[in-house]
Amino acid sequence: MNWFYNSSTQKSLDDLNRLVHDVILADDFNANNLHQFNAQHETRCLDDVPNDPSSSFFAADGWHTTSVSICLPCEKVKQPEDQAPQFQVQGLHYHKITQVVKSAFEEPAAKVYHTAPYKLFWQPDKTCSPERVITELYTADAMIEEHARIKSDTLKVPGCNLETVIAGIMLWSNLTHLASFGNAALWPIYPFVGNQPKYTHAKPSAFAAHHLAYIPKVSLVIHVLSQMSCN
Repeated sequence: MNWFYNSSTQKSLDDLNRLVHDVILADDFNANNLHQFNAQHETRCLDDVPNDPSSSFFAADGWHTTSVSICLPCEKVKQPEDQAPQFQVQGLHYHKITQVVKSAFEEPAAKVYHTAPYKLFWQPDKTCSPERVITELYTADAMIEEHARIKSDTLKVPGCNLETVIAGIMLWSNLTHLASFGNAALWPIYPFVGNQPKYTHAKPSAFAAHHLAYIPKVSLVIHVLSQMSCN
């Protein structure tokens, strides 16, 4: 309790409970491992992990590393895009999207997923005609039509009796700062499952966002190489 009340004011009672039950009382917790512990050193070790795609950290969690070619624009130079100089962006970390979708549907939250889309109507009273209401992805025409298409005989796999459902994927990306001070940041791509109610998406405690990829920042490098290519 002394630790809880005399350091950061941003800790919650849930944080204190997790410290006790998930760390101190964990079966593999050993206080001897904390001798000479230094948070700055351990943080630097974690920062160095993404530089080694062959590490067990990446392999165990299904991460892959690749490179992507992009075309470089040249100022005041008009040319077809296929003739523009190419730049190879290294260090793009990603999950296979099929694995992300599979993991999402294996989570406990999947129990409340809407796997069958439907039309929603609102009728204020008996004197008014029902009005169509679209409030979620699984109440939209696009998902209803696609659901009907995969249920049709033309897309059925011979000999397969498994249920087929639509997995609605909503992709987002934005620059995420990692520290209150300094410029450490990541540019992630993360999907939400559209079968999940939007009110759940808005709750940080629901962990509704899934990690799909991390884009390296190369704006300064691209600018320099672009000028060199034009010259």
